[in-house]
Amino acid sequence: MGDDKKRAKKRCISRDEEGVTNILSAILLVGLFTIVIVTVQSVYVPVWMTDREAGHMEVVKNELAQIESLMGLQALNRDKTTLSSPLTMGGSELGIFLSSRSNGNLRVDPADLTVKIASPQIRVRTMDGADYGAIYPGTAQPLNLGQEEVELDISAVRYFVLNVSEADFSNSEWGRVNMSVRTASDELIGYAWVTVYGYQSSTQVWVSVFDANGVKLFDQPDINYLPPNNKIYNHRMNMLDPRYRFVELLNIAEAPYRMNIVLTKNGGTITADYAITYDYVDPDSGGTVIIGGGGKVFENFDKSYTAGALVYNANNLYFVDQIYTHMMSGVVLTQPGEGSTYVVEPAIEINTVGNRTVVSMLMLNVTQLGGHSTLSSADLATVQTRYISGGGIEGQAKTLTFILKTDDAPSLMRYIDFKMDRAGLEKETHYITQLIGNELTVSIFGKGTADIYDIDLTFTYAAIGCVIGSGGMI
Repeated sequence: MGDDKKRAKKRCISRDEEGVTNILSAILLVGLFTIVIVTVQSVYVPVWMTDREAGHMEVVKNELAQIESLMGLQALNRDKTTLSSPLTMGGSELGIFLSSRSNGNLRVDPADLTVKIASPQIRVRTMDGADYGAIYPGTAQPLNLGQEEVELDISAVRYFVLNVSEADFSNSEWGRVNMSVRTASDELIGYAWVTVYGYQSSTQVWVSVFDANGVKLFDQPDINYLPPNNKIYNHRMNMLDPRYRFVELLNIAEAPYRMNIVLTKNGGTITADYAITYDYVDPDSGGTVIIGGGGKVFENFDKSYTAGALVYNANNLYFVDQIYTHMMSGVVLTQPGEGSTYVVEPAIEINTVGNRTVVSMLMLNVTQLGGHSTLSSADLATVQTRYISGGGIEGQAKTLTFILKTDDAPSLMRYIDFKMDRAGLEKETHYITQLIGNELTVSIFGKGTADIYDIDLTFTYAAIGCVIGSGGMI
């Protein structure tokens, strides 16, 4: 009996000890779990969320790059179709762990950039819709009787205007401008005649275009001058007018090709000149540059353009705050205390072809059309864009200065210096840059002599309407 009691007592104590052990184990497990959760929450969650927010910044950069690319295409094509693009305003949470989503602010800044273009002397072909290519007093190439003018290494003709400046013929007299299109090896592709005929009662200008086999593509009078004003003065003809069909010869010519132009007559009096502007293929480098005499010369030229910007400001909780600014035609990243840099390069190209310096720029003016001008959100936003209007300058200068005012001027200077260096232009010799506050001055002298138009400029400006989120697009 005594043994039974002792064994029963031991079993009771054993059960009590097991219960205590289970409770202690549970407490330890809860404590361990709490420690793990607290450790994960305080140590790992910030790391994971930092990575997520950094990944979100990469998404925003890529989405802004896509928006910039679409706006650039709308500007260059002058496409007024409304396009919608997504922009992920905030990051994502971790789910079971305590975490908060980052968010962002998107706005249209109406006055982010000013660009002033200046030159002591610039020959402008086109400017803000005005075409000076066919109006070029004093800059046309005169045709001397019987002396052939040759335009070499043509890739594409942009302007070609023939001017019969004076013609006076009696009956049966004529004068003719012969324009032939030839391959680089001088094989005939086709030719055109602009002939002024003298008749007893009138003077007539006749246009004839032939293929290489002499088959007539076009053969019609352009105009009749009747008495008492049958003497011709300054009769201009745009030889790229499709109705003459001369352009068909240019279209089938394989670059580089050439054009021979000569003036002949059988009597009477005739003088003529022409202006031609074309893409010239440099035989050494293979690069292309625009050359030609067309354009209007402006002295002490000074013209300014302003542009708004699309700005995204990230409100991160773990990763460093970032600001992405669509400026000019690129995207600039700004981080507090670390300055700014381009993450999407602007459409600024600087090249050299021989001794010529070729500069092209695209400037996009982002402007609000409707809806919100600013939006704060952690969700997916929609950005609608549409081409509104455009302009710009195309021409040639002897020296050229850009004055750019923007908060991102330091990053713009670094980028331009990089482009100049890559084009083989030496600082202080071929160009200078000067940064004072938020104003960057870039002066380009080029590689040629100071008295020739050896700097080719193509500056394209476009206003792009923008709607953030919901709202009516005009």
